[in-house]
Amino acid sequence: METTLTSLANTISLSGGGELTVVDASSFAGNWVVEGAILSVTNIDSSAKTLGTGKILLGTGGQLKSGYLSDSQYGNKYISNDIEVVGKGEIYAADMYYCRLALTGNITGLAGTSITKKGGWPIHIMGNNSGFAGDWYLEGDQLVLHSDNSLGTGTVYFKGAQFLATNADINSTDSEKYANAYARNVVIKNDLVLRANLNQYLVGVDGSAASVAGSKAIIEGNISSDYDIRQITIRGMNSRSTVLETVLRGDNTGFLGNWVIDKYILPETSDVNIASNKIAPIVSTDNTSNVKVETVYNGTKKYYSDSRFGAGTITLGFGKLRGDATSTYIHNDIKLKDNIPENPFVFEGSVLTLTGNLTDDENNTKKVVIALRNGEVTQDNPVSRLRLLDGDNSGFSGDWRLKNTFLVTNAGNVKWKAFGSGTIYLEGGAGLVGYSSTATASTYNSSRGRAYIYNDIIVSGTNYLRSDGDTVTVSNTNSSTSYNANFEVQLAGNISGDGLLIRTGGGYKWEIRGNNAAYTGDWLVQSDYLDTNNTATTEGNSPGVDVRFGSGTLYLDGGGVQGGGAIFSDITINKGKTGYLRNNDFQLGGQVSVNGTLDTTQKLTFTNALQGTGIMNTTATMAAGSILAPGSIGVTDAYGTAETDTQIGTLTFQRGLTLNPGSEVQIDFASTAVGGHDRILLDTATGYSSDVSLDGVTLSINFLDGFNFNTLTYGDTFDILNGATLDGTLPTLSYDVNVLSRAYEGARLQLLFDSGSLILRAANAADVPEPGSWLLLLTAMLLGVWRLRKPSSVIR
Repeated sequence: METTLTSLANTISLSGGGELTVVDASSFAGNWVVEGAILSVTNIDSSAKTLGTGKILLGTGGQLKSGYLSDSQYGNKYISNDIEVVGKGEIYAADMYYCRLALTGNITGLAGTSITKKGGWPIHIMGNNSGFAGDWYLEGDQLVLHSDNSLGTGTVYFKGAQFLATNADINSTDSEKYANAYARNVVIKNDLVLRANLNQYLVGVDGSAASVAGSKAIIEGNISSDYDIRQITIRGMNSRSTVLETVLRGDNTGFLGNWVIDKYILPETSDVNIASNKIAPIVSTDNTSNVKVETVYNGTKKYYSDSRFGAGTITLGFGKLRGDATSTYIHNDIKLKDNIPENPFVFEGSVLTLTGNLTDDENNTKKVVIALRNGEVTQDNPVSRLRLLDGDNSGFSGDWRLKNTFLVTNAGNVKWKAFGSGTIYLEGGAGLVGYSSTATASTYNSSRGRAYIYNDIIVSGTNYLRSDGDTVTVSNTNSSTSYNANFEVQLAGNISGDGLLIRTGGGYKWEIRGNNAAYTGDWLVQSDYLDTNNTATTEGNSPGVDVRFGSGTLYLDGGGVQGGGAIFSDITINKGKTGYLRNNDFQLGGQVSVNGTLDTTQKLTFTNALQGTGIMNTTATMAAGSILAPGSIGVTDAYGTAETDTQIGTLTFQRGLTLNPGSEVQIDFASTAVGGHDRILLDTATGYSSDVSLDGVTLSINFLDGFNFNTLTYGDTFDILNGATLDGTLPTLSYDVNVLSRAYEGARLQLLFDSGSLILRAANAADVPEPGSWLLLLTAMLLGVWRLRKPSSVIR
């Protein structure tokens, strides 16, 4: 078929099929009418007016094309004329190496017109096309956009094409030369419709050679599809590019296919950006379209459905997902490939909530690692949180590495492995959070929320265990009490590492169920409870190693432990703080330091050592072989107020004290002044028994370095145990005679009972008990059982 070329009134018209190739018509000032024929250009000089200076009228069947004459003509072809679309025209880049076509003029056209992009090479749209109201049909290779107004206002239909926004010049080879000129965002306001039977699309950002960080393709229109199965792949085109981004702002619920985020894609910064202008985390209870309704307590809480990705699956490869400054929800299933970046979820300063299922890609060849690392964070103000709710994440076998961010799991989710089956690494400033909004006032006592974390956990640095959730108010006839809706989180995996775990925040308790013998770090319990479940602690381990708490110290700083059983870890109650042990009796096999208050209604048996300057609001028993040492032995509160005073102190027992035969009491002397030695005090005002048997007990006296023996004189008395009703048998007294001889010749120590006090007296070798003491001892021998029940003031 031959092309009909007509020249009339300074206009050249093409029709009748065929192709007209123009090498140089730069002197032509008239218009071109292209309808039912092809007009191609070969000039590779962007400054040349190959088709002159007039307008091109593109009608139905008309086609603009990049052509070629010889190998020397391979390269970018330019049409600089303004184009008015008057029908259904086409643009085409010849399927030859480097035969890209660039349209640098402005495109206009009424609604109902259209441009179909065909061919195997890219076409660059570089003009201001805001006056084009027609549609675009993209078939084959790339349509590359250089400005916000590249596509006009119509709808864009994809059919196997690639769609690209760029910040670089078409001929750019020098990043320094073009960076400033093209460092800008490209805004796409058109609706996008995918309608081909192919499954591969590309919507992305290209840094080209002039890589400019921070440039974005912002898609404000709505994406949909008119077939059931489609796929959109979003990525940056150039592997050398810095992080670039595609931003999704439209309502894409009409898109039925899947997404592959294969290189750089975020929301609202760099990569695919999820803007929140279509997503409100909580909306009013008014009827609103596209909402997810969740029943909470006595009302309803409504969330906007995720309108950005539709209902398909998101496959996350090289790319990332970013939340903006507000809470962001993604309800799609997410599949993770083994080439995901180190920090695939970026949501600094916000909460990213995933309610779909998180899985590994079935083609992965290596373990996936999700590394979430953000800026500085405090336990009360984390930089960001990734919340996993309601989904079945058991198909995710990868590891988590957390630094300065929190993972949150639903406390009401009892079916699934919230974080999959891999290992969680807490690398400092990180935490695990139990969250619940499912508990109700009516079910508070019978159905507490519970979350399960089955993963092994490796700890380094300072990290947190927190609880979040809505408040439930439980009322009775006398009062109303508010409780946090999250009650129980179970750590079923094994914990290891040398970091610090802080139990803080609202909630009820964290159940410790794993074998944590390899954990050498400490615990700091600032609120609520760790739960032991009263399970065995030494199975498969050496005595003294607690499989639940490891070999570090358990600091109770306003929180506690419940469940009962044996705990072999060292326990410290920080100065001025209260620690709690509850629900069952405990056997404490580590060194327990009480520098605040140990509070419990349970019975505690100490099999190792008890020391400190504080209050024992508990029923305490010192087992055979244990040591009771008021004051401290050079210990400081590692996570509380440092002990800067001497190691002399007083332990006060408010619920009674039992010293079993074979136990030892250690009393230190720093001076002979008031308050210069350790003391044990029974506070009988609590109403508990003050009976204390000293039968078989050893009392060891230790003079500290710096004790001035010149101040110790014959007849000095010191009360060691006060406020008790004492058994008539004196304990075995142990001290260093050679050290004591520095005081005066023949110096020795003598024990006496006196009106509810155990008295230590400085005596000499010839001393015998005072008459009162002889009488008491004689009475005891005559009666067989002798007790003094009269309390007295402290004797110094």
